[in-house]
Amino acid sequence: MNLLNYYKTHYKEIYNGINNPFWRVWKVFDSDGKVYQNQMSLSSEQKLWDLIGQCKNPVCLYVSTS
Repeated sequence: MNLLNYYKTHYKEIYNGINNPFWRVWKVFDSDGKVYQNQMSLSSEQKLWDLIGQCKNPVCLYVSTS
């Protein structure tokens, strides 16, 4: 299973596994070197998927919990 399929299956658990996810900085790194970051609060699980879905082949998902 590649990461895009993994994220597509588990994005709800990922979002809900973070305390106060709407306050966090989320970044997705693509295999072509591009980095996508939320510009606004991610107020729902669907908005996290929209961010991840910008990538063709994500290599990692980062969320700031500090």
